[in-house]
Amino acid sequence: MLGAAPRPARPKPQSERMRVRVERQTLRRLPRTSAIVFTIRVYLTPLTELGPDEAGRLVAAIRGVREQEVVYR
Repeated sequence: MLGAAPRPARPKPQSERMRVRVERQTLRRLPRTSAIVFTIRVYLTPLTELGPDEAGRLVAAIRGVREQEVVYR
């Protein structure tokens, strides 16, 4: 039996092609009908456009992810 073909090397990440994706979800009650509206707004920002403060907060958020969440995701 022949052995499995070796896996190709993973491509190196290129920061200029990476984006940070953030979702903002809101619930609003309409004044006249009292209906509730659920909205989702997605923001995509090139990684290279993050300022030092934003990049620092992103690093802190990534480091703060618990092991169980890493396995789940």
